[in-house]
Amino acid sequence: MKRIVFAAFLISLLLASTQAFAACNCADKVTSDNYAVRAPARLIHGVINLGFGWTELLTEPYTSVKNDGQNVVDGIFDGLGNSIYYSALGAWDIVTFWFPGKGGKDIAVKECVFMQSK
Repeated sequence: MKRIVFAAFLISLLLASTQAFAACNCADKVTSDNYAVRAPARLIHGVINLGFGWTELLTEPYTSVKNDGQNVVDGIFDGLGNSIYYSALGAWDIVTFWFPGKGGKDIAVKECVFMQSK
């Protein structure tokens, strides 16, 4: 029974990461003028960043060595900083997603942990 639950959990993580990547491609909704579009997009955006911010610890060392020409230690520290940044950004979006009016658009940040252009 535990194996079935564990397998279901892993499958749900795989599906969630696919949905998260799709949601982050629509990051323009986060700063929409329409509150009915902006509020749910910010909530989803926050959950994605908070839930997957830690993955920067795994991906940033490789990215730093491959693309930036840095060494692995620099990549590890960059990954740690990015993990903290995206997790804090996700928590901020979760806490403030409901903020209505023009201010809600102004405090939204479009950066996402799954964006390809870093």
